[in-house]
Amino acid sequence: MIVVGYPRGQSSIVGMRSEKYFFKNLGAILTFAILGTAISAFVVGISLYGCVQLIPHLSKSFTFLDLLFFGALISPTDPVTILAIFNDLRVDVNLYSMVFGDSVLNDAVALVLSGSIQDYQKHARSDINGAHLDIGTLLMAVRNFVTIFFMSLTTGALLGCITALISFHNYDSSVR
Repeated sequence: MIVVGYPRGQSSIVGMRSEKYFFKNLGAILTFAILGTAISAFVVGISLYGCVQLIPHLSKSFTFLDLLFFGALISPTDPVTILAIFNDLRVDVNLYSMVFGDSVLNDAVALVLSGSIQDYQKHARSDINGAHLDIGTLLMAVRNFVTIFFMSLTTGALLGCITALISFHNYDSSVR
């Protein structure tokens, strides 16, 4: 689903074969999706942690990892409105493909990031205020994030290619 490209009809919206621009900009799209979602999750988590520390009765209820997990869940964006405006304005197809690609991938990044935070929380040494920074566990969480994300991306690409081959084969045989 992720790598196959645009849904049917999206290419005509932009006015060109947009799939090639999606793949041409895949590096930038992955950078925006991974770094943008991670930065957003950490900014939200740290900001909320600062706010919670100002309220005495809440500071004992929420750990930093709880708030980081919440930040990871709310960080992905869904720019449907922006894509509709881009369509009306006929913006550059590279910009359109980068925003579309980021919107497709940032949900997956957020799910994997929140899962990595949960894994870290499970394996980290903890005290009353939450988890201490444990470098070994942190590296394990980063490794899990990278492994799960890229294995999911590979699985989606492989299944998308298989589906496309089956669809094209069925289409060719029905035309004849």
